[in-house]
Amino acid sequence: MSLNNINPDILNLPIPSFEAKRKQKTTNGYADISLNHDHPLFNDPVVKLSAYDVRCQSYYANNSWLGEGSGFEAAMRDVYVRQDIAERLQRINAFLGSTTADFIHEALGGRVDIFVTDGLRPVALIEELYHRLVPDSIRRDHPELSEAEVMRWRDHRMAKPDSNAPHSTGGAIDIALSYPATNQKVPNGFERDNMETMIPEYLEILELSQPLSPEQRLAQLNRRILYYLMTSASSERGGADFVNNGLELWHFGTGDKLSGLIGDRDAYYDQVAELPE
Repeated sequence: MSLNNINPDILNLPIPSFEAKRKQKTTNGYADISLNHDHPLFNDPVVKLSAYDVRCQSYYANNSWLGEGSGFEAAMRDVYVRQDIAERLQRINAFLGSTTADFIHEALGGRVDIFVTDGLRPVALIEELYHRLVPDSIRRDHPELSEAEVMRWRDHRMAKPDSNAPHSTGGAIDIALSYPATNQKVPNGFERDNMETMIPEYLEILELSQPLSPEQRLAQLNRRILYYLMTSASSERGGADFVNNGLELWHFGTGDKLSGLIGDRDAYYDQVAELPE
C-alpha cells in the first residue's frame, strides 16, 4: 500500500499482531545486525525537521512528565532526523492536507496533521534516560514493582545506550496525530498506569473480549490511521516504508537496526556522532 492507495478501508482494518516480533526482539536482540554501508541512504544527512513543514517539539525539552526538578540535561528543543525521514513526513502532511484525506478528518472529528515529539536523541540523553529517568518514571507509576522488575521494564521499553539505539541514528521518531486548531493530540488510549495499552494492537485485542466505548473507538481509529499512514510512506530515494517497533504505538522508524529486525529489511543508519552546525 502507498499513500496514494490510502482509503476509508483502513478505518476497518485492524492493526496486525506484533507478538511474534516482540518475542524475536526479546530473544535475539538487534545489536548484532549488520549495517549495509552500500545502501544509497547510508550517508543520509541529519536535518532539522521543522524546516520541512512538520510540527514538532522534543518531548524531552518539557521537564514536566517526571515531576518538579526532574530535568533532562541533554535534551534538545529542536527535533532532528535523517533527511529521508523528514521528506517522508512532509509527504504524509501533504496527503493529510489533500481532499483525499477528508475521510480521516471526518472519522477523527476534526482536521488533523502529524506532530513529532522525538527524533534523534544524543547519546548523552539516552544514557540519562536509561540510567535515571525511565527507571524513576516506572518506580513512580508502579511502586509495587521490585527493583529487578523495574530494570526489566526499563530494558523492555528502551534500548541500551551502547546498542546503536534507534533514536541515536536519526532514523526513528515518536509521532502522533494532532488537531492543529487546538494543538491537542488525538486520544490514543494509552494509560500510563497500564503498560499493555502502549502496544499498537492493544485495542484490537481488547475488542475481541468486550465492546469498545466511544472513547476507545476513537482511539482505535486514531491508532489504525496513524499505523497505515506511516507504513505506507515509502521513500523516493531508496528506502522502504516506516516500521512500527511493536512495543510503542507512537514509535516508527526505518534504516535503524530495530526496524531492520522487525521489518525484515536492510539497516543502514549508524549512530549519529554530532549534529550539523
